[in-house]
Amino acid sequence: MKKYILPSATILALALGVSSCEKDKKKEESGTYTVPSTYEFENIDYSGQTARLGMLAEMSSYLKSANASGVIIDENRALAMYENGPDANFTGSFDASKQLKSKTISTEQGLMSSLITNLGTISSVTSDAADGTAGRIKNNAKTKEYLLNDNGIELAQVIEKGLMGSCFYYQATSVYFGASKMDVDNETIEAGKGTKMQHHWDEAFGYFGVPLDFPLNNSGVFFWGKYTNSRDGVLDCNSKIMNAFIQGRAAIGAKNISDRDAAIATIRSEWEKVSAASAIHYLNSALASFTSDRGVVHHALSEAIAFTYSLKFNVEKSASLSEIDDYLITLAGSSDISKMNLYKITKENVERVKENMSNKYGFTAIADTL
Repeated sequence: MKKYILPSATILALALGVSSCEKDKKKEESGTYTVPSTYEFENIDYSGQTARLGMLAEMSSYLKSANASGVIIDENRALAMYENGPDANFTGSFDASKQLKSKTISTEQGLMSSLITNLGTISSVTSDAADGTAGRIKNNAKTKEYLLNDNGIELAQVIEKGLMGSCFYYQATSVYFGASKMDVDNETIEAGKGTKMQHHWDEAFGYFGVPLDFPLNNSGVFFWGKYTNSRDGVLDCNSKIMNAFIQGRAAIGAKNISDRDAAIATIRSEWEKVSAASAIHYLNSALASFTSDRGVVHHALSEAIAFTYSLKFNVEKSASLSEIDDYLITLAGSSDISKMNLYKITKENVERVKENMSNKYGFTAIADTL
């Protein structure tokens, strides 16, 4: 346990009453509060987020099963899994009111549904993947097989990572950390959930996909938690993000809004870096196999595209939408996933995107190690 103490100058300003506005704000803040070492607080509930992580895990497993020759996906079932409809046939038990689609940013729901439908359609093909022809391709070692659309995109990867961005990342960084969820009641405690502000913070945490004692315990991490842990050796991101989640929750309990907002800024920034670094990681993988293993190249670039696409959904993103679109256009010929073509890529363009992203996110010195 550690104590967090406001600077003495801040406390002095409170005492002197520098302005009525500042006094009103500071009345809501506590000078000293305890920040625990793990995310263990009273009245925590993010069961809805846990359910959606479980839904995406099951849906992704089902979609990826079509990588194997002879496995045909029922597109109606796949769409039902996205919507948590009656035909989803989940093995887990999920509340009917919870679903992935309704929490996906509205502008991308149609795209995700169409990609799922397309994957179901192409899963029945028996041909080898080629430019203009959907099919399967193996890596050189013949240990992995990937189902690609007619433009060489591994849709299962784009759907999974795309929903990590347009649903989980979007909800946490832009919705639950936004004014409509943070500028709410922080007085009335509901048993099991805390105040509205505390509950909304917990829901944002739920989308991160880690245990309460992460990173000391990194078993059972899901989605963003998994990729954060994978990038930690280079970015040192595990503790930065987790500590900010813990401190922000403690600050809300102490009614210290300034510290809460500082934690939000840290989480948004560090989480964004995880997505950008993961994109560069897969660009590195594609470059390493560019002339030797086309199966690996298509798989890696599909992941790189999805992590780059995900950068769009942080309201405080470092790169503009036009910059992110430029990365995608340079890489795959279009910012529209349905129009991208990985058969047209060049090694020079992959290297250019890697350089541009590394410069933008401050990874120039570490890009080759990601």
